[in-house]
Amino acid sequence: MTNKSNIIVLSYIIAMGLYVVVVTADTCIAPDAMCNRYVGGNGTIITPSATVPAHKSVLVDSSSYPEVIPHHCNQNMSIYRHQHIYLSTDFFLSPMEPLVVNTSTIASVTNSVSSVSFSVDDLVMVIGGAVFKYFTNTRSLIQATGIDAAVTDVTTTQCCSNICHWCQETRNLVVAYDRDTAIDKMFLSKDGGENFETLNLTSAVDISGVTVLSSYKSVAVLVKLASTEAKFEVFNYTDAITSSPTVSFTIEGTDLHFLQFRSEFSSLLVWDSKRMFYSPNSGHTVHPIELYPTVSWSSPEFLQSSEKFQQVITDKQGNFAALTNQQRLFFGREGFKAEAVLLSNIGCTLNANSAILFDHLGNIIIVDIDNISPGNKVITLEMFQLDLKTIITYTKPALPKCQVILITCL
Repeated sequence: MTNKSNIIVLSYIIAMGLYVVVVTADTCIAPDAMCNRYVGGNGTIITPSATVPAHKSVLVDSSSYPEVIPHHCNQNMSIYRHQHIYLSTDFFLSPMEPLVVNTSTIASVTNSVSSVSFSVDDLVMVIGGAVFKYFTNTRSLIQATGIDAAVTDVTTTQCCSNICHWCQETRNLVVAYDRDTAIDKMFLSKDGGENFETLNLTSAVDISGVTVLSSYKSVAVLVKLASTEAKFEVFNYTDAITSSPTVSFTIEGTDLHFLQFRSEFSSLLVWDSKRMFYSPNSGHTVHPIELYPTVSWSSPEFLQSSEKFQQVITDKQGNFAALTNQQRLFFGREGFKAEAVLLSNIGCTLNANSAILFDHLGNIIIVDIDNISPGNKVITLEMFQLDLKTIITYTKPALPKCQVILITCL
């Protein structure tokens, strides 16, 4: 998609508001070339070892769906999770080998990875309930110190500015925690995930997610209060004192997740088993995203029966996208108000192995598996770029046209 396409997409975004585009693949007639081959499958050929050395272990991914985790400051570097953990340094141009580590380093745990994130240019991972740091330049692994309990997740903040003091301070922060369990402490690292200290909470809470709020010296914690109610707690990460009060909101089902927008305004995107929510103010208030009715989809709920959100992503321009396990794709942009609309015909076939990411221009890229070697698990990916301009044009009824106000980061 070209820059001109981006401009046309933005022409539908209301000033200080948001329209979300839900993209599905159906059989309606539509113009060609809405899904264009991007890159992949034609990179440098890798000739891996026939077998993994005896002193090495292949890391196994425990997630249910494929996922792409891009490096926010280096557009060529990304993590790909699918059965194993893969690291690309050329935007998936070349085939990739799964990450292997010294067996002796993880001897006390299983080789199953439940969480992985970038910490500057290295990786922080939870392997078998313990936190490890993987150094990408030497391909070596060390176990973090200071964590005295099993954890499931790690979260980091990838801030790219070299002039903002708060950015330089938070880029080395890592929070480790145990998800969906009533706990009274988390673990905080200020050196990129090598050494941790305990962050004691005032009471035990059932945590559904954590993020570092870059400009507030705080962490936002999504807490499940009951089966139908949740709220954010915002803690100062130096003393775990709760900041100003937040408002609870109603949830449905057992799934509850959130992430922070990469635009670095500390706004948050939340989703449960049925709906999506938006918070423009670090979780202090949370508002449901409303669906815009079309001839293709008029239900007030995002998800159909047995459908789940599979992957949710954001980019630096404030755009976001969400892929479901029934191959539907949502697209939108952050703002104080949120609405959604269902579109048809994206021009490419989504499947259970599809994943999504934004490129550095804000284009949505669909990532699919081209080939996996059955012996050594070397994987080759193919990518397709969506033509959002054409997809939006064929929405019925058409989106209302609105004035555009673009907000840039200071």
